[in-house]
Amino acid sequence: MCRFKAVKSCVIFVLSYFLSLPAGAVSMCPKGCPLGSSGLIHNSQFRDGCVMLASTIGLTNDWIDLQSSTQACPPNPPPHLACGLSQKQVDALLKAHVGLTCPGTKYGNPIVLNGWIISDKKTDTGSFYTNMHGLVDDSGERREPFGECIAYSMSDLYQQSQIAAENARVGSALGNTTTDGEIPNDRGVIPLKKPLKGSAALKFDPKNAENKKVGDRVLMVAANPKTMTSSQIQVCTIIAVAPKAGSKPGTMQTDCDNEAGISGALLLDLPANNDGQVASLRPVGLHKGGYQSAGENQPARPNWNSALAITLDENFNNFVPF
Repeated sequence: MCRFKAVKSCVIFVLSYFLSLPAGAVSMCPKGCPLGSSGLIHNSQFRDGCVMLASTIGLTNDWIDLQSSTQACPPNPPPHLACGLSQKQVDALLKAHVGLTCPGTKYGNPIVLNGWIISDKKTDTGSFYTNMHGLVDDSGERREPFGECIAYSMSDLYQQSQIAAENARVGSALGNTTTDGEIPNDRGVIPLKKPLKGSAALKFDPKNAENKKVGDRVLMVAANPKTMTSSQIQVCTIIAVAPKAGSKPGTMQTDCDNEAGISGALLLDLPANNDGQVASLRPVGLHKGGYQSAGENQPARPNWNSALAITLDENFNNFVPF
């Protein structure tokens, strides 16, 4: 069991599980195989050995450590270089960034992923948003026992809490996959049994995501998947958008790098001109997975090589009990 003040050992346990898989399980997936951002394949090919893919969408791996994003932007910065953030903004991201590890010892389905404290009130720190495949795998099995799951602050790893999974709320029924194998509406809000000391919410405002279009740039922030104990960042470009439909939120696809451990990464709006300081931190999307149809280090194209995010629009908060 993962005990408090043992986040590193919990993460090592989960990562070791994936690294212990047969060599074929971590090789290139068959063409057209959707890649879950946790490294898990959300379709029937999962059961045929297409289990994990720790590779890169895009021509290069453009992540940098979040703390390095305070550097001044050079003239005509590279397209994916994150720069121009203030230390105050970096601190705000760290205080809102949550890591979640569930060993999944009951059914052998462990996972590590990202979560975010987002609210219309900075003082609302009792829960966090994440992908619900963090609690339920694509076959519908829960990652139990939930008492072993630990949420921890990326600003202070010693600030930890168990989750109140029984009070979680989800975007839709889980375990029911769509025709392309993905869990629909893979989003939810998970209460903490105690707030993470020092955490602070990023402001949720659905207007931030209005009118996002192809060609717009966004920031993507996630835990470094090698350790899941530090945050990283990159700049991405939106390459496809789908508007909200009915009660469902929209989605956006980007050329963000996608690899194992990026589930639940946060996308933030970025001014069109990034030669100066980033004006504000405005969340616009929650990363859920990606497509890796053409192999690693290939240009991003919708449904070929791309990262997929759920838009933080006015429908995002339509939840039902877990």
